[in-house]
Amino acid sequence: MYRIKNDRKVIAGFDDKHLNFRVSILLQDGQVSLSTWVSPHNLSGRLYLTAIMPFHIAIARTALSRVRHHG
Repeated sequence: MYRIKNDRKVIAGFDDKHLNFRVSILLQDGQVSLSTWVSPHNLSGRLYLTAIMPFHIAIARTALSRVRHHG
């Protein structure tokens, strides 16, 4: 598990044999930004990334909506 945290930013993620994943959440000027990075290492990682990409935007929007409603 990978993690950096301060008052305005959290970066978390994990590395495995198929891919490395990071998510960044930044609070700045009353707004929340969400970014993700994925680095596939092999065919399994690329296949996983290909499968998840159509859903990625919906997942990110849902996550930000939950933050907005609970913040």
